[in-house]
Amino acid sequence: MKQRLAQTVYELLLRKSPLVAARFVEDFKVIDYHSSESTIVHDLNTYWRKQFTRFEALTNRSTLNVRAQLGDTTDADLWLAGFTKIVVPVIVRFNLPMPEVLRG
Repeated sequence: MKQRLAQTVYELLLRKSPLVAARFVEDFKVIDYHSSESTIVHDLNTYWRKQFTRFEALTNRSTLNVRAQLGDTTDADLWLAGFTKIVVPVIVRFNLPMPEVLRG
């Protein structure tokens, strides 16, 4: 992953769950032309919102509160603080991203 913020997300996940981090690296694609952290924030939010939405559809468990924490801010540090405190624990608890076989 070429972008610093995406790398930081990977490292956070790696400390909590190597399996979750490995799936994230395999699944999340950072496109080379991204030039700003706010673009990466948007892409990471889109990616995680999709993960939570798929999880919700398969398990019938609401993820609305955690998805609401994925705000498209231009302040990457502010985004990362909320992501670390609120979103990462839920990702690890639900073992996201889901393996491809479960996604269908």
